[in-house]
Amino acid sequence: MKNFSRASSTICGGCAGRYRSRFCDAILLIVAALTQEELIRLREAAAAYHLDVLMEVHTLAELERARQAGAEMIGINNRDLGTFTVDLSVTEKLSEEVPDEIVLVSESGIKSADDVARMEDLGVDAILVGEALMRGELSIENLRD
Repeated sequence: MKNFSRASSTICGGCAGRYRSRFCDAILLIVAALTQEELIRLREAAAAYHLDVLMEVHTLAELERARQAGAEMIGINNRDLGTFTVDLSVTEKLSEEVPDEIVLVSESGIKSADDVARMEDLGVDAILVGEALMRGELSIENLRD
C-alpha cells in the first residue's frame, strides 16, 4: 500500500511503535516532490523510528540533494515521472555518481534477466521490479535466468 504524505507525524502514526512490523520497515522519499527541508525532516523522523529510507531520484540534481540530505539508500527511478517514459540508461548515468557506501537501487523498467545483469554490472545493489510482474510479463524465475 502506498500513502503519500509530507507530515513526519505520519511516520510516527503509521509505521512505528508496536505495530511496526505489520505496517512498514521503510519509507520512500521522492526527492522531486519534496523540499530539501522536508527531505531532511522526514529522513530524521524515520531514523527516530528505526525505519530505512529509500530516497528516489531521477536526475543528477536530485541525486546531489539526496546525498546532502544524508541518504544511505538511493533509488534511481528509470521512469520519468513527468512523461512516464522509461530508460535504463538513467541508472547507467547516475550510478557513477553514487558512492560505494550508499546502497543503490535501480527502479522501474527492469523486464528481463539481461536487464538484471546490466544493473548488476553497474554496481547496483538491488532492483525494484513491480509493473512487469504485476502485468504477468515476467516472473521471478525469468529474472533469475
